[in-house]
Amino acid sequence: MPDILHAPDQHLAQIEADKVAYLGPEYSFSELAVRTVFPEAKLEPHKEFEGVTGALTDDPSLIGLVPVRNEVSGDVYPVLSELRSGNFVVLDEASMAIHLVLASRGTRVDRISRVISHPQALKQVSNYLHNSLPNLEYDEIHGVNSTSQAAQMAYTAAGTVAAICSPQAANDIGLNIIDRDVQDNPSNFTRFLAIQSYEKDRVPFLKNLLKREWNRAKVAGLVTLPAEEDVSLHDMLEFAILHDLKTSAKIGSQNDDGSMSYFLEFRGEVNALFRAFGPENEEREAIMDFKLLGAYPVRQTIYEPPATFAK
Repeated sequence: MPDILHAPDQHLAQIEADKVAYLGPEYSFSELAVRTVFPEAKLEPHKEFEGVTGALTDDPSLIGLVPVRNEVSGDVYPVLSELRSGNFVVLDEASMAIHLVLASRGTRVDRISRVISHPQALKQVSNYLHNSLPNLEYDEIHGVNSTSQAAQMAYTAAGTVAAICSPQAANDIGLNIIDRDVQDNPSNFTRFLAIQSYEKDRVPFLKNLLKREWNRAKVAGLVTLPAEEDVSLHDMLEFAILHDLKTSAKIGSQNDDGSMSYFLEFRGEVNALFRAFGPENEEREAIMDFKLLGAYPVRQTIYEPPATFAK
């Protein structure tokens, strides 16, 4: 069972983040994650992933906090595309518990005739909606750009419209919380990556990171398998095993050119990783592209966000 944290751990606290760029409007889960993980940092919200990574490129001192995977609804694909095309390092990772509520101007669940939220949030409550609102038709469940937008729309609508959103958004906007923790998976959480622009040779940078006093560490990399090569994820994992490396967090997406990119975390002797996936390994170079992304501690912790937004 993962530990529950109510404040950043010592490793994340070592990251000097005066300002943090993130995806999402006010009251989004990304904003809540930034306020939880970097409570002293100034906020720099962006509407698109490209806005976040563009800001990081323009200001190398800026930190970005971006979602990469939700435990229920799956991978956040645009992040992998940006990590592949840009020059970024992953400084650390943080998982935040996701609590969803059914909120409305009204107070009774049997009066709800329309539910709105972000499509990923709707996936995370599909069983709840089916069981608690069985008469709700499919076309009465609407996806919008964010859970925070859903909450704001519900506030300006009649009491028969409900939003699936965070309890913080519902409380701060002024909605009534009809039902709490409506997510189908009680262990629902989203994983975020703390990233930063880095234009220099990243191998010495990562080796220097690993000199910190971490008893256990993992290295993140992005493996891209060309569309024209007959190489599968299984082949790549077998390649890692041959070099005594363990892999986890196999998050993948297809690129516009037909290739497949996978965000992977490696455990093992660090020099073995560099020998296996470094540019001097001609066997690896011939069948796959590898990009070092970062190194950070192994941990089993999930952050519990505060009850309200600290404005």
